[in-house]
Amino acid sequence: MAWCAKLGGQLTVVRDGLVLGPPPTRLAAVLLIGLLSRQSEWVARRTAANRLYPAEDESQARQALRQTLHRLREWLGAEAIEATADHLRVDGQWSIDLMLPDGKAATFGLIASELDHEWIDEVRLNWSRDAVNQLGDADKAFFDLILSTAVLDPDAARAMLPMGRPNLCRFDPSTLAQVLTATRPANPDAPFAAAYYEIRGMYEGASCNFRIAIQFLEKAFRIATAQGQHKDANRAAGHLLYCHIECGDEAAANVWSSRLRHSPWNALFSNGAIASEMWNRNDHAGAIEFMLSSEHLLKSAAREERLHFWSNLSILAAEASDTTTSRKAADACLGEQLTSADSYWQRTLKHSLGWRALRRSDGEEAMVNLTDESNSPWVLTRLYSNEVHALLHAIRQNRSAALRCWSASTATLSTGGAGLNPRRKALRAQIRSLLA
Repeated sequence: MAWCAKLGGQLTVVRDGLVLGPPPTRLAAVLLIGLLSRQSEWVARRTAANRLYPAEDESQARQALRQTLHRLREWLGAEAIEATADHLRVDGQWSIDLMLPDGKAATFGLIASELDHEWIDEVRLNWSRDAVNQLGDADKAFFDLILSTAVLDPDAARAMLPMGRPNLCRFDPSTLAQVLTATRPANPDAPFAAAYYEIRGMYEGASCNFRIAIQFLEKAFRIATAQGQHKDANRAAGHLLYCHIECGDEAAANVWSSRLRHSPWNALFSNGAIASEMWNRNDHAGAIEFMLSSEHLLKSAAREERLHFWSNLSILAAEASDTTTSRKAADACLGEQLTSADSYWQRTLKHSLGWRALRRSDGEEAMVNLTDESNSPWVLTRLYSNEVHALLHAIRQNRSAALRCWSASTATLSTGGAGLNPRRKALRAQIRSLLA
């Protein structure tokens, strides 16, 4: 027996050439799509229950999952979903069709468009990337789609903004500025205003306008909290923590760090934000230990989240001279089968190689792996690049080049609102010592 889930527009399931009736419940359809997103991988019942019923305690969620699974298998046929006492997966005879009736690839909101659920949004994000890739330049296609949608329906265009969140710095700032202008909400009560303010805050942060970024992120946090969108509020809190520590405002950073430590939502993201704060406080050992204590959370994480975790850990450990942990993290990242579409993560791993070379004072290998991004369109990228290259040139005893990079990073700090947090102070002290 073979099944096909047609997801372009409304969900339709075809079994052995026959179209089935509508799903028995909305959550049964969400469960099916969630399992399909993992293909033939086993999904723990506990994970499925938590994703399907995030507001319920574990025992209630597990009981509700059993009822939903029963209805789903009655609809599809019991053999469509394989089940053990602890795990679920779809049968190997499933196929997925992401094409719209007009033959175009469905993207984000057009994938199973009738379903509204957080789990579905994450699946849409991953699948719509695959669909947009068929159009050629995924970044350009995505933003062209938002701009064209904004002309007709700005609310719908704002609903698509979260797709760009994981790879924000891959996009050209001027293009993103056009998108933010086109999707600006008329007031904070407009649909998806919180998503807009979060992306706008990230944009300002990547431009080193941290004080402005904080204003937008605080708006995103307040709106998401008021609407009960706790995961979105948690993400805004993580970005606020980062912006405050980049400004050198440790007292404000402490407030947001404490909030994240006591939040039950999105633990992997929260822990990553807290580890980043510890990193910027120059507590590399504590940050590494904290990240490693979060490794068990990767079992239910999306691929993008795993790549972000391992690549960050690889650089953090390299900067801390922990070669073993850095290499282990890099290997885990490579184990995700990186492709040409993963150029951002490949550059990140190359950067960790450069840091490992720096820490053993191998200036030649560091020069090969540390890409000069002093001309990046993103100000924050230029700042980081100039700082690490100042250290690199200092190690190689190229005083004039080191001073040039030092001056460039100092100019960025003075105009962009970034401050001398403890990590930056320690890095500059090391450069100063090498140049003495």
